[in-house]
Amino acid sequence: MGEFNDNDYVFCTLSKKKSGSVVRKNNKALSYSTFRDEFNRFFFKSCYRDINKYCPHSLRSGGATCAANNGVKERMFKRWLSDSAKDGYVKDSLKDRLFVSLLLGF
Repeated sequence: MGEFNDNDYVFCTLSKKKSGSVVRKNNKALSYSTFRDEFNRFFFKSCYRDINKYCPHSLRSGGATCAANNGVKERMFKRWLSDSAKDGYVKDSLKDRLFVSLLLGF
């Protein structure tokens, strides 16, 4: 695989080859439909019988929560989620919620 720079997408467009898939050099974002298809094929087809119950959208909330609870800076969130979306997706950790209670003297 070649070198990546700071402006490259983590999930970018792919071209299918006989030996698998390769990253395209056009540096465009992976479409949602392609991501959904790959997500279903790799993660759920072999694990769940009713694949239609699951979608990659759940990764958005889980990913945002994990990132927030592990110190990702606000500036980085703005590249990924709007403030209103972030507030809806991020679930505060138990530790952070208890810290508020501690500060309030409860």
